[in-house]
Amino acid sequence: MKKEILNKKIAIFLLLYFIVFTFYFSIITFSRYIGVIGNNKTTASIAKWDVSLDTSDNKSNTLELVNGNTSNSYILKLTSQSETIATYSIVLTNLPENIRIGIDNKTPIEPDENNSITFQDVGYINANAETKTVEHTLTFYSPIDSGITGLNEINIDVTFVQKEPEEYIEPCGLRGTTTQMISFAGTPEAEACGVTGFVQDNTTDHNYRFIGANPNNYIKLNVDGNEELWRIIGIFDGKMKIIKSDLMGPKAYDDNNVNDFANSTMKSYLNNTYYNLIDDKNLIEQNSTWYLGSATVGLNLNYTRLTSYNAERDSTSVHEGYAATTTAPIGLLYVSDYGYANEEHDSLDLDTTNLNNSSLANGYNWLYKNTKELTMNNIQNNARITIINTGSNLFIGNANADNTYYRPCLYLKSNVEIYKGSGSIDHPYLIRTAQ
Repeated sequence: MKKEILNKKIAIFLLLYFIVFTFYFSIITFSRYIGVIGNNKTTASIAKWDVSLDTSDNKSNTLELVNGNTSNSYILKLTSQSETIATYSIVLTNLPENIRIGIDNKTPIEPDENNSITFQDVGYINANAETKTVEHTLTFYSPIDSGITGLNEINIDVTFVQKEPEEYIEPCGLRGTTTQMISFAGTPEAEACGVTGFVQDNTTDHNYRFIGANPNNYIKLNVDGNEELWRIIGIFDGKMKIIKSDLMGPKAYDDNNVNDFANSTMKSYLNNTYYNLIDDKNLIEQNSTWYLGSATVGLNLNYTRLTSYNAERDSTSVHEGYAATTTAPIGLLYVSDYGYANEEHDSLDLDTTNLNNSSLANGYNWLYKNTKELTMNNIQNNARITIINTGSNLFIGNANADNTYYRPCLYLKSNVEIYKGSGSIDHPYLIRTAQ
């Protein structure tokens, strides 16, 4: 009898131990310290992952001043050694004074009061995918002329949190350069990934655009140290055109009430003050051409999406005395962009429907923001501009009106590629120079 009771106690103990053990290791995080430059511990293995730091190219343990901008970059490589999925964070401790560190060309940050920097939830490794290795570039900056020594005393700690496959599934979507994106559009694989509403327009340039109420076209752009949400309008002449997701303003088109964008205070602000805040300048087309033609004469708002597109590019429709184009990194939304973002509905023929139709866009157009928003377009032979109204129709406003909102638009370079994300608001596309 005593033996039977003892056996039951042992069984209960083992069961409880198994439950606790299983629970603990289902949430446990695995860490691995590796030294930095000049330290022999540049490669480490931990449970199911290998971590290494590239210290090749004769990089020393000193940041020396180079052309007034001290920086050294190192490749941190993470490799899965088993069929696991894990998110991970990167923590750097024991940092020297005056150092700043950036990851993957993002804005460098300074250590906290504990002389450490944490890059939280940097990414994930999906060992079930074709590639089981991810790489990150850590760039060390010194703001002082004398440089910084003692980098070999820095600690790098990579913390992995193992996930079950159903907990973290890599989102799919558009990938590659614009040429590859266009090839992918409309395929069964694209539809399975939620890439819908990415279609070719009926202009002579055959651009690809996102249409509908809420397509998966979100993208991240680094601005002023933050990862901002932008959205892809489409592909034009081999380049992605994107627009900031959130409205800015209110702000006047031109403080002097002149509706010439080429010489407006809005253009000056966007391409000086705002442009200087963008961290991803290396991804932006610097010499984009912005067309300044009008689609109306006087106060006649007789736009369709196609007539607007053609008139914007027609030098004969330009306001008298104004330039037909201007060159700059940043501009505003075209009326034609707004029209082509609309989805067919209620048997409306979008090629003949006047864009000054309050039932056109509401609920069918992702660019519609239910507020007064500036467009690039002015009114020919009149000192006014075209504005998207709260009712989704178009209306005419004064260039110096300071109660209208706006969103910067820009083109990415043709060699920029999408390498991660699904385009949803939760998993926006991530971009980089094509590898």
